[in-house]
Amino acid sequence: PRKGTVSVFSDTLYRSHELIHAPSAFGRSPSGPPCERIAHDTNMPDVAEFSSTYEAGAGRPVVLEGAGVSSTTAKTWDEASLREQLGDRVFHAGGVNMRLREYFDYAHTNSDDQPLYCFDPTFAKSAPELLEAYDVPAYFRDDLFSLLETSGARPDYRWLLIGGVRSGQSWHKDPNGTSAWNLTIRGRKRWLFFPPHITPPGVIMSGDGSKDYMTPISLAEWARGYYKEACSTPGLLECETKAGEVMYVPRGWWHMVLNVEPMTIAVSHHFLSPTGLYNTLRLLREAPHQVSGIDRGLAPRDSSGAAHPDAAAEDHKRRTAAGKAMHDRLVAALRENRPEVLARAEEQLRCEREKVEKKRERLIAQEEVFRSRKKAFAKPGGVTKAAPAPFAFNFAQS
Repeated sequence: PRKGTVSVFSDTLYRSHELIHAPSAFGRSPSGPPCERIAHDTNMPDVAEFSSTYEAGAGRPVVLEGAGVSSTTAKTWDEASLREQLGDRVFHAGGVNMRLREYFDYAHTNSDDQPLYCFDPTFAKSAPELLEAYDVPAYFRDDLFSLLETSGARPDYRWLLIGGVRSGQSWHKDPNGTSAWNLTIRGRKRWLFFPPHITPPGVIMSGDGSKDYMTPISLAEWARGYYKEACSTPGLLECETKAGEVMYVPRGWWHMVLNVEPMTIAVSHHFLSPTGLYNTLRLLREAPHQVSGIDRGLAPRDSSGAAHPDAAAEDHKRRTAAGKAMHDRLVAALRENRPEVLARAEEQLRCEREKVEKKRERLIAQEEVFRSRKKAFAKPGGVTKAAPAPFAFNFAQS
């Protein structure tokens, strides 16, 4: 090396550099089987038909073309306008709070393999004027969690999403048993999906029944190692949404989102529909500690962020209590305002429990048969040896 210079050799630093500057392993366009699309100028299904077709059962993702065009025409969403009107207001981006103009500058100039993504659930407070700049599609307006709005117990449900190229979200399922819709207002998004029962390549489940999992944080890193495998894995669906298109994400589906243009702006809502109520009730009853988007009163940390040695157990108790409280408030609100919807969900859960119980009984019966046969074979004389079969040659006369 030249005198006065410092040479640094690091696989870690090179890996990040390579992921940023090498051609994206995602390719220029989706390679997987496409998501279904509904054109805005065709005979679009009514609300009931949409629910029975795309929400019922496991559901399936679908792109609503042109469903949000009216929202994209507002100059409010132009970057220049957002800088001027909201530039000094603070938004949440990847664990960091920053002014919006500072985030825009960062998004255009960073060299991170996984850039910070503005994913703000409180924009209704910091920028309430934006609520008037988009409409909720008709298919998603019946949101049962809205019954908790006045009590202040409603979990986070709407997000302002702003991100530069390479930003996005790695594999995840939406919280609280909800479905989601996502309106791309500026830019373009790449979507990958797997059904609830198929774990995406590169995602490692904890194996202890907690539903915790690990996955590469960097989308570019995941794509380099697993995108080709994902494309050959049955169940994958893939698509892109551009300005004015709405992506419907069914509850429980694995999905990954990548922003593919220099600046992409979107709005997303999670919602609890009558069709999906039974799923949320089951979650809140069987795993109340998994509730998210509400103040769970977790154990305090000291100035360094460290927690008390017993904090994990204490946090689990508090999460469980918060989940049970949300369940009780939701059921009470449903009994008062939507008793028929609650009754239908309870009936679905009852039928589901009966199926599980019958399956359990069949397995127990099969186990008993296996054990009795095993005992019979183990007893002296319990197995009769078969006599050897007679064997002889027969040379027929020709």
